[in-house]
Amino acid sequence: MLKRCLACVLSVVFFITSLGSVPFARADEALNLPVAGAMMSLSASYEPVLVKGLTIHKDDPFMFDFVVDVGNTQLTAQDQNFKAEADRLIKYFFACLTIPEKDL
Repeated sequence: MLKRCLACVLSVVFFITSLGSVPFARADEALNLPVAGAMMSLSASYEPVLVKGLTIHKDDPFMFDFVVDVGNTQLTAQDQNFKAEADRLIKYFFACLTIPEKDL
């Protein structure tokens, strides 16, 4: 009985909504997108802070010197934000060294 009642209510609701006009939805107004078919220009390139290389010392194979590029982030080597970002990237490198090869 409950299923039959629910089916009737849903049928009535779907019938009533089908009588009205279908609203016209446009994503370009809400999301500030260009019109369809419009040519878009390229965005400015972005180069993040990146570990470009490393030096391994022959006398101490567990000592590394990392070459870190600042990219176009406007950071300098003395900046604390740069040092924090470089430390994060170096920790990622060491984490990759600890992962077994079969899990990569």
